[in-house]
Amino acid sequence: MLTGDDRDIFNKYLEKILGRPVWTHELADKAVQKEIKEKSLNDFLTLCKEAKHNGWINCEEKLPEKNGRYLVRVKSSDGTADIY
Repeated sequence: MLTGDDRDIFNKYLEKILGRPVWTHELADKAVQKEIKEKSLNDFLTLCKEAKHNGWINCEEKLPEKNGRYLVRVKSSDGTADIY
């Protein structure tokens, strides 16, 4: 979702939640991805709750009107939430 110089926002967030500098090549590591997912889950869920009041839509109600890239949250069959 972030491009160009704005990617620095993401990098600073990763450093904050992981408590250390993060190298770009580490983002391909499954263990690092899992750690990021676990440590960012509460922040992501908070964003989702807040977003409901800021124009986000439930796809069961309607789909986005424009083609594009969207941040979505999908519940898996076992009841946990998978984030994409």
